[in-house]
Amino acid sequence: MAEQRGKEKARKREEQMDEDSTSSEDEDGAGPAEMDEDEDDEDGEELDISFDSIAVSKDDFRRLTPLLGKLYQGIPTHVGSLADVIIEQPNIGGVVKIAVPEDFEKSEKNGKKGGEEADEEIDETVYAVTTVVNMTQHERVEAIKGLKDYIFQNANQDMKKKIQALFDSKKIGLVISERFVNIPVQIAVASLTALKEDLALAKLDEAYDHLLIISLGVTMSAPGVGGKKKHKGMEEKVYFKPEDEIFEKYAEVTVRSSMPSLSGEDGQPFRNFLFIPYNRFWEAFQELKTQLSFNADVTSLTYA
Repeated sequence: MAEQRGKEKARKREEQMDEDSTSSEDEDGAGPAEMDEDEDDEDGEELDISFDSIAVSKDDFRRLTPLLGKLYQGIPTHVGSLADVIIEQPNIGGVVKIAVPEDFEKSEKNGKKGGEEADEEIDETVYAVTTVVNMTQHERVEAIKGLKDYIFQNANQDMKKKIQALFDSKKIGLVISERFVNIPVQIAVASLTALKEDLALAKLDEAYDHLLIISLGVTMSAPGVGGKKKHKGMEEKVYFKPEDEIFEKYAEVTVRSSMPSLSGEDGQPFRNFLFIPYNRFWEAFQELKTQLSFNADVTSLTYA
């Protein structure tokens, strides 16, 4: 029960972060990308929504920044420059959007709209994004430089030496695997599966020695057992994305940093930077797939 309460509070924290990232505009001109409230069923019933995994396009700039802004919250840089890099490599990973109805696509090809979709616009919201960015190739990009500086600022002296050695190898890839809070982890599994295939197809599966992941969560005071008072130092970490807990076990170097708490919030939000050896990353991914009893249909998503 305590773990469930912790996860519920973490979920609410991430929902608040989603709202924060969509309600503010960054200086690159990226505005809010809000989720359609009509998708929430008033009776609490689950809606059957189909998603498509497609290549990112230049039109997705404003839709990417809310997701990237959540990862970069509190880091003094502009995520618009990172969005530009992601758009420049449409063959590596992609974005997840609500699938376009087949009859709408047919009517569009015929130059007219038909059916119930005639009075509706297609939802172009980016609900998830997955890719890898070469941190050496793009080291002068503001978002990459700002991220690197922030990591060093939060590392102790011994950790800085290890991190510098990793960057000196010039083979670090920044993994972006982000989604809205109500998007299931199965979508991430499908997207990462496609990403691995993309890297192999582009002959980039040997381009990296380490992959860097940014994980978010909240540290909460664990309640006492059997009604006993909790002891000082009894804490539990709850991750916003369940896969991050698995990835952290495989990290060679972990840099931890705190994040500002929201007013009236329990627990302390945290952000971890995980440097994972390339092959170990995919071992962690395999563990994730083993732990999940996911629907095979979900993992069959492919990038168009």
